[in-house]
Amino acid sequence: MAEASVLLSGDLLSGGQEYCVHLSHEGLRWQLTNQKREPTEVSLPWSDIYGLVTDGQGETTQGNGEGKSFTIHFISRRKDKKWRAAEKKFDVKEGDVSAWVVQIQAKYRPATPKSLLVIVNPIGGKGQGQQVYEKKVAGFFKTAGIDTHVFITERAKHTEEIINNFDFSKVEGIVTVGGDGMYQEALNTFIQRNQKEAGIDVNNPESVLKPLDIKFGIIPAGTGNGLCGMATGVIDIETAILHVIRGETTGFNIFGIYEPGKLLSYSGLLFAHGFTSAVIKKTEEKRWMKTFRYPYAILTHSFSKKSVYEPEIHVMEKTVGDDAQEKADSEGAAASPTEKGWRRLEAMEYMDMMMFICKLDTTHDKMVMRPSTDSFTVFFTKHCGGWAQLKLMYGLMTQESSALKAPQLVVHQDLTAIKVKFNIDENPSLSEKEKMVGRLLNIDGELYKVESGEVDIRLIPRYVPLYSTDVDVYTALPEESH
Repeated sequence: MAEASVLLSGDLLSGGQEYCVHLSHEGLRWQLTNQKREPTEVSLPWSDIYGLVTDGQGETTQGNGEGKSFTIHFISRRKDKKWRAAEKKFDVKEGDVSAWVVQIQAKYRPATPKSLLVIVNPIGGKGQGQQVYEKKVAGFFKTAGIDTHVFITERAKHTEEIINNFDFSKVEGIVTVGGDGMYQEALNTFIQRNQKEAGIDVNNPESVLKPLDIKFGIIPAGTGNGLCGMATGVIDIETAILHVIRGETTGFNIFGIYEPGKLLSYSGLLFAHGFTSAVIKKTEEKRWMKTFRYPYAILTHSFSKKSVYEPEIHVMEKTVGDDAQEKADSEGAAASPTEKGWRRLEAMEYMDMMMFICKLDTTHDKMVMRPSTDSFTVFFTKHCGGWAQLKLMYGLMTQESSALKAPQLVVHQDLTAIKVKFNIDENPSLSEKEKMVGRLLNIDGELYKVESGEVDIRLIPRYVPLYSTDVDVYTALPEESH
C-alpha cells in the first residue's frame, strides 16, 4: 500500500505493545514500533477484514465515539493453503476511536454477502452436517453480519422443494452444508428453475443459458467433497466458511448432459461410466458400512470381473485462438457442432470413462485442476488387473502427473463436447446384470440411468459464480500472536 493513499495513521496499543497503524483505500497495515530489528509488517486488504467490534459491545453499526478500542476480525492465510479466522484489538492512545471505526466501516468486507440461503444435509458424510453448521458456520456468519435463511433437509428431494419455492430476491447466494451430491442437487434445481422462468429450453443442447444471478458456496460436510477442494485449494471447513464470507467468486465450468431430446442433468464436478459407476452402485448397496463402504467397494471391484464396453465416441475439440468461441463461452453458451465439427474417435474398448469439468495442467509433478478453462480432459481406462487399477486410482487421487503415463490409460485433452453411444445391447460379452450396470452413469457421485443408450455432454464454461479463490496464490501472514 502506497504512503500517498494513507487516510489515517497513528500509534495504537495492542497486547501491551505499540504499533504503527496505517489505514488506506487499499486496506489496513501495522507493524511494531519498538523492535530493534527490522519490524515485520502485516498488511490486510479490506476484503480480508470481515468483522468490527468496539469495546466488547458487539458488532458496530455506527461510529459513536464511545470507548477507546476496537477489534477487527480478519482472515489469516497459512502456507498449507488453509485459512484461519484471526482477530486483533487496538487501543487508541490519543484522539477519538470513532475516526478509526467510521473509516473501517466504510471500507471493510466489500464483497461479503448480506444474506444467504443455507441448506444443511444432516445425514451426509458422518452425519454431522447440522452440528457443523450450528457449532462452526453460524457463528462466523453472525460475526460477518450475514443474514441467513436456514433449512435442514428432512427427506429425499427436499433440497429441490426448498429451491423451487424460495423467494431469491431475499438473498445473494446459496450455501450448501454437505457434499458434492447436495451441491449438484441444489445447482441442478436452481439452473432449471432459472431457465424455465426465462423461457429457455433446457432440453436443447444448443440453448444459450441465462446467466446466474445467485452465487454458490460449499461447506464440506459430506462423504465426497472434491468440488470444495477444487474451489478453495483444500478440504477444510473453516477455509470454506471464510471463502464465503470474503464473497469473491470464480466462474466454474459445468457439464450439460443430454439424452436425445431431453436434459439428463447438469454436472458441477464429474461424469463417469463403467468401473466408477459400478463402484458407486456397490456403495449404495452397502450404506450400512458408512464411509468404509467406499474403500471396500473400490478394493472388491478392482479384483472382481470388470465389464468392458465398446462404445461409439465423437468429440468436439477446442480450436486455439477462436475468439468468437471465447466470447460465447463467457455468455453461458455450450460448444456448438455448427462451429466446430465432431470427430469420431478410433474404435476402442474401455472399462472406465471419467471426465471432470476442468482441464488438467500436467506441466508439474502434481496435476492442477483448472475449473475455469474452456476445455476439459477425459480418461479412458482399458481393461487391466486389480493392482494396476488401484495404482492408477491412487495416482489420480493424489494428483500425480505421472499417473497419466499408465499403459492402460488413454487421455484426450482440450475437448469441449463428447457424444457417447454405449452399444450396451449390441455387446455380446455383457451379461444381463452387466448390461443393467452399464446403463448407469455417475454424475457428481450420484447414479443416473440412461434410457436411450447414448449421451451428449457439453461443457458450459465459467457458468457458476462459486465462492472461491485462485488456488495457486496463497499469502501467509507473518507469525504473530493475534
